[in-house]
Amino acid sequence: MQFLNIFIRSLKNKVSLYILSRYVVFSIQFLSSVYIASTLGPNLFGLWGFALMLISYLSYFNFGIDKSLNVLFIQHRENRAYTDELVANSFFLVTLLCCGMIGFTMFLFFSENALITKYDLGNLFLLIPAIVALYHFNSIMATIYRIQNRLFELAVFQSIIPLLIFIVMFIAKGRALLNILFWATLSGHLISLCVFLINRKVSFKVAVNFTFCKTIITKAIFLFIFNVCFYLIILSSRTIISYYFTIKDFGNFTLGYTVANAILLLLQAISIIIYPKVIDRLKSKDSNMVIQLIDKMNLNYITLSYLLMFISMLFFPLFVKFMPEYKGILKLLNLTGITVLLFTNSFGYTSHLTAWNKEQKLAQIAGIALVVNILFALALVLIFNSSYDYVIVATLAAYFIFGYLSARYSNMLVGKNHKFFPVLREFFPYRLLIPYIFIGILILLDYYTLLIYTVFLFIILNRKELKTIIKTIKSIYDNPNRVDL
Repeated sequence: MQFLNIFIRSLKNKVSLYILSRYVVFSIQFLSSVYIASTLGPNLFGLWGFALMLISYLSYFNFGIDKSLNVLFIQHRENRAYTDELVANSFFLVTLLCCGMIGFTMFLFFSENALITKYDLGNLFLLIPAIVALYHFNSIMATIYRIQNRLFELAVFQSIIPLLIFIVMFIAKGRALLNILFWATLSGHLISLCVFLINRKVSFKVAVNFTFCKTIITKAIFLFIFNVCFYLIILSSRTIISYYFTIKDFGNFTLGYTVANAILLLLQAISIIIYPKVIDRLKSKDSNMVIQLIDKMNLNYITLSYLLMFISMLFFPLFVKFMPEYKGILKLLNLTGITVLLFTNSFGYTSHLTAWNKEQKLAQIAGIALVVNILFALALVLIFNSSYDYVIVATLAAYFIFGYLSARYSNMLVGKNHKFFPVLREFFPYRLLIPYIFIGILILLDYYTLLIYTVFLFIILNRKELKTIIKTIKSIYDNPNRVDL
């Protein structure tokens, strides 16, 4: 009876419903990725991975318009006329962006670029600019709906494509399945746009104002450089692998990254809905309050991320066993897992710097990390003749540098000690560092049967933090308005 009451109460809780829907969709997305990888095989899956990489490149090159709108909307949310101007002019800027993006992709298609020729997608390539254009418009809509805590529309936007792919992926195989994946992705974005427009919370009655355009672009440009440099860290590694290794190797890498990244997508469901409130609270100039909030984010978000990844890695050998076409990727899976995990360490610090309008510094830090990643990855390939599964180590190093420098600058702003070792102990506390090093050694030595001891070690070192996390989850469940603005 108690379980039934909890279940009924959860159905009335919009935050619980949203998170539950995201977990269901992530599970479906994971299963779909496994099925598609198995059905397509490494070569065709490599083509799909290359298409996703191109979509990612074009999606990230949005000049930071949605990120700028996000921050400006939160900072001026009580002024409806001002936010309406922001939204209308953001759509105008995105329209200009999409026109340029479509022209660029058409140039790539007809210029017979070597990489485009190697990964021959045929006329499917022409669907990529349409997919990306719809994504840019939907991302503006999603930004507004997220701030207004409209979780239904946000859930549709984030869920519809994985659901469509799951529905249609069983009706074809081989190249026909590849075609279906493209059309399902395009259809999903069209449905999302329709849902946003039907439940419209956006004003289109405001005329274009170049003063507002300038305001958006001024903030957007450094947010754009930051986000592009940051996301290019992993994309540059994928690009290097796609260029220097075979399509089959790239297919293997795509699967490894998809699986490892999907695990942490579960927690991103929570971070997405709390992010507007985090930015709103971190913009305070009360250093003590900012420090407490960053510490709370580090304790809850990062600790839970590590536990989830370490437990998931216990099942990687079983996963590989049922994927004979991808034998030999176990080391890649584990190395990718601990690499994407390291990214979570910087969440609190980058949020703080964004809230304090330090986009220029974030852009510099991300640029440094990107250069390190490219040089290290090229050195691994060209000098050390490394296999493709070790290229991800360059990304691990880049994430570490990015996170450490973000933490150091964040500490400087609030007057905390910003010397090397104090920052390192805060950015990577011993309770996380010791299990991380231990599991890294086990992966390099191929001692996968011993990974379970990492979980035990982690629980012992983080037992107090885990109790706090349970209390935090319960408090959000009892009072979902805590994530509202």
